[in-house]
Amino acid sequence: MDKEEYGFVIHKLDFKKNVYVLGNKKFTPLELSIKKDAEVGLREKVYFGPDKRDKIENIVRWISEKEFLDASKTVVLEVIETIIKEKEKQFIDIINENALKEQFKNTLQRALSVGPKTIDKIFNARKEKPFESLKDLEKRANTSIIMKKIANKIYDEISGKDKFRIFANKAKHLEW
Repeated sequence: MDKEEYGFVIHKLDFKKNVYVLGNKKFTPLELSIKKDAEVGLREKVYFGPDKRDKIENIVRWISEKEFLDASKTVVLEVIETIIKEKEKQFIDIINENALKEQFKNTLQRALSVGPKTIDKIFNARKEKPFESLKDLEKRANTSIIMKKIANKIYDEISGKDKFRIFANKAKHLEW
């Protein structure tokens, strides 16, 4: 499995110079410490991989579900949508590769939070030709807000509200 190396800041901790980020590969929620003279802003993309880091000192830990919920849902959803846009080809490739498989219908229906009629429209549109983008999928399947539906699904996976994970690593569940 690829390790996260980049993430987007979703929450700044007031009591110490640390931030929560969402990794841009599997939406892994992490706490990072910031270098002494560095500043980072909400929604900023930061590097925390093995090579030289400009702003990040180190990875502190994988954050808990409760801590993840401390971050603003609005900010988190915006960051998730940014990551989806960055990786749109990967999302559309998964849909294109599987959209003609009958056994994929339930998974896709759950992933996109849509009903069976919409799934049928997606499958029929995909039979004509592969989708080029999420906008193309929306247009040809006569549906809307696929990006927001995927973002909400990912948010629920990370927060532990949806146990059926397709896209994301969930926040750690810690017993107190």
